Order: sequence, then structure tokens, then C-alpha cells
Amino acid sequence: MIPFFRKIRYRLAENNQFFKYSRYAIGEIVLVVVGILIALYINNWNEARKEREFELEMLKEVVNSLNKDMEFLGMLKKRNEIKENALQTMHQMIESGEQFPDSVLLKTYNELTNRSLFIHNSGVYESIKSAGIDKISNDSVRAGMIDLYESTIPMISQIMHYFQDYQYSNQDLIGLHNALWMRIVITEPGGNKKIVSKPTSNSFLSQQELIERMKIEQDIMNFNKGHIQSLQFLVEQCLVLVESELDKP
Repeated sequence: MIPFFRKIRYRLAENNQFFKYSRYAIGEIVLVVVGILIALYINNWNEARKEREFELEMLKEVVNSLNKDMEFLGMLKKRNEIKENALQTMHQMIESGEQFPDSVLLKTYNELTNRSLFIHNSGVYESIKSAGIDKISNDSVRAGMIDLYESTIPMISQIMHYFQDYQYSNQDLIGLHNALWMRIVITEPGGNKKIVSKPTSNSFLSQQELIERMKIEQDIMNFNKGHIQSLQFLVEQCLVLVESELDKP
């Protein structure tokens, strides 16, 4: 394109010897400047396009990570509901005054005492930090991610861990458990030996140790319920922010 304009300019200038060189030189300078500006524009546009593509790829990874966090939180919510249902089942069995098979008691007890901890994956966010968090161009998205990964998730996760560790470490759980269950060896139909748990007493459901353990698990269940809901809400908020950025044309 530039050689074409040079030919036209040369032809226009060649009829006037005095102005020929000056017009040619000025035209040459103009063409060089225009060429440089066009090159800079194309280069800047290309760099901006590459940066945007990189940003979108990072945001897609964030969406995948947040979706996994939502799945994990859903699993924790389900485990907490299992604990809550087991707690109510145990209350019903106690109130019934009936005798239940050891297998039913053990199953309900195990569901009651299941432990749930939130372990989040911050690998994607740490990778973005290493690449430069400022590469996330949307201020709201960037601020939302920083708040979620730097403050909210670590704080709530630490509180949940601390509370459960405190409950379990400050209670004689081993003593409570051993007061309720003993280990016995049975012989299976094929002749193999197997160690199983069996209530220490036929009055398992009326033992005070069971009530004490139920109270501990009830406190943990109630504590986890609120914090799991909070995490689900905050993770989903951030997910909506990131997805809205990805949906931009």
C-alpha cells in the first residue's frame, strides 16, 4: 500500500523540480509516521487481544474451581444433614423404649459422628496471583475474587476447623466412645475372623455417655450448618460475577 502511494506522490511532484524534493520528502515523512502509527495500533490491538484471551482463560479456570467448591460444599451440607437426621433418629429410638439390632445402633451412631471439614482448592487463584491479579480487568470481579480467596474462605474454613478441633480435643471422646462400644471378635460363615463393634450394655440407648456424645455432635452440626450456608452464598456470588464477565461480547 505504501509503495503505491509513493508512486502517486512521485508523479505529482516530478513536474515541479523546485518543490519536487520537498514534497517528496514531506510525503515520505508522513508515510513513515502513518506507517508507525498503524504498526503501533495493530501491535497494541494484538497485545490487548492476547491479554484478553489470557484473562478469559484464567476466568474459565476460576469458574471450574468455584464449581468444584460448590460441589464440595453441597457434599458437606449433605453430610451435615445426615448427622442431623441421625440425631433425630437416635432421639426417636430413645423415646420408643424399644430394643434395636446392634447393626442399626452402630449405623445410626456412625452417621451421627461423621466429621465434615471444608478444604478448598486455591491453586487456580494462586496461579492468577503469580501471573498478576491486575490482569483481571473488571474491578468488581477482581475485588470479589480477592475478598473470597484472601479473606472469606480462609476465615470461615479456619473457624470451622478450630471449632471442631476444640470440641473434639476438649471432650473425652475416647472415654465416651469406649463407654458405649466394645470390640469383639466374631467368626464369619466362611470361617474368617472379624473384629466388630458391639454396645457395652443392653441399655445402650439409656446411657448418659450417649446423651453427652449426642450433645457434642448437635453443637457441631448447628455450627456447621450456618457456616456452610454462608460459604455457599459467597462462593455463588463470586461465581455469578465471573460468569457475567465471561458472557460479555
